[in-house]
Amino acid sequence: MKIKKLFSLLFLIVLVFAFFGCEKKDEKTYKVILPSGTPLIAFGALLDDENFNVEIVNGSDPLQAAFVGGEYDIIVAPFNLGAKLYLAGKSKYLIDAIITTNNTYLISKNEYASLNDIKDKKVLAYGAGSMPFVGVKALSDDLSLNLNITPLNSGVADVAASFLAQKEDYDLYMMAEPNLTILKDKTELFYFDVAKELNKTLVQACLFVNPESNVSDVVLNKIQNNIKSLNDKPEEYAKEVLNKNEFFAKLGEDNLKKSIPNCNIVYKKAIDNKDIVNSTYELLNKYVPNLLNGSKPDEGFFNK
Repeated sequence: MKIKKLFSLLFLIVLVFAFFGCEKKDEKTYKVILPSGTPLIAFGALLDDENFNVEIVNGSDPLQAAFVGGEYDIIVAPFNLGAKLYLAGKSKYLIDAIITTNNTYLISKNEYASLNDIKDKKVLAYGAGSMPFVGVKALSDDLSLNLNITPLNSGVADVAASFLAQKEDYDLYMMAEPNLTILKDKTELFYFDVAKELNKTLVQACLFVNPESNVSDVVLNKIQNNIKSLNDKPEEYAKEVLNKNEFFAKLGEDNLKKSIPNCNIVYKKAIDNKDIVNSTYELLNKYVPNLLNGSKPDEGFFNK
């Protein structure tokens, strides 16, 4: 009887090791579209991974077309774009995770002792209706700063170029990483962290999945682990991705490793962070009322 129990125990141990020893795999290749910049940093080491066929784009038009067309398995895009198109019935994509947050800064060549010193100042911004723009508007209103904000139709690179041109047209400039690190390397500047001053989470890029693609947890975990890796070891990550894309090569290893800690690249499951998502709806409906028309997507918007 004792021998029989011993064999049963040994058999159980073998089964346990067999179960945990076999790593689950997903043989499928998923079509991914994402914008250059911080979202690309979040995916950098996965660009040549067998599970991903990644297309990198500039601007919101290709991303909007991707949402409407439904041909991609995964879309990394601004939260407000995904929410708007889902609410309008033009997109079936579900929000799976928040990928970037709080990457919004106000920079200046002048040193201001506190936010009170920037009251009534002129700000050059970008992306009217974007979460960074909403963050600056909220900062101005919530703290009664009465900022005079002018948004460019173009992106952060043009704001950076204007800052370097040393024109006196504006007192402050809206900025994001990794451009902030590049500018700090070229000239002396001072900055405020908008999200920190607001004490709010500014949801920016998110990961959306096609519900018909059945994107596996194995693949989503790859993305999550990659983001953990870049935050834990930015120097090693910068070396690893340097030659994987022209964007990284132009940015340079030094700027890349320095910028990562301030990029605020995260992986927060949206369904587990509904408080953050709901507060983002409130910000959008307050400062960009025509975007969601005072509404918010239903519970079906979350990838379960």
